[in-house]
Amino acid sequence: DGNFHELYSGISTEVQTLPACGRLYKVLSDGVTTEEIVAAGDVQRLRDRCTTRVKEHVVAAFNKVLPTEALLYVPDEDFSGQDAFTFKSVLGGEYSADEAEVKLVVKPCREQICTRTVDTISCYNPEPDCDVTNEPY
Repeated sequence: DGNFHELYSGISTEVQTLPACGRLYKVLSDGVTTEEIVAAGDVQRLRDRCTTRVKEHVVAAFNKVLPTEALLYVPDEDFSGQDAFTFKSVLGGEYSADEAEVKLVVKPCREQICTRTVDTISCYNPEPDCDVTNEPY
């Protein structure tokens, strides 16, 4: 819904697979974005990892997202469509039995369209529901 919700439960999260068409970053409780969560050791991402037919979701390197932290998803430039990543919950050192999947829908956003008449410039956003921010969701 485009809103940022903060819920603290004491449960940490560990990203299991990375999104195919974007990047994941940890965001600390003070709002500072830290390092990108990357692929595990020897895993090499394919060059065309994000296509309409096959999307490559590689295993993530060790990471831990604390209850007071958030994840920031940044889609690849010019990407629109569906993407996903998986995670497991961690409570007291015990991992959840199943992975959960976060599904993302990236909408195509365009620049404002401006027209000029004799001495007036008017602009409008053709997709008013597109909010281009770098806030974690």
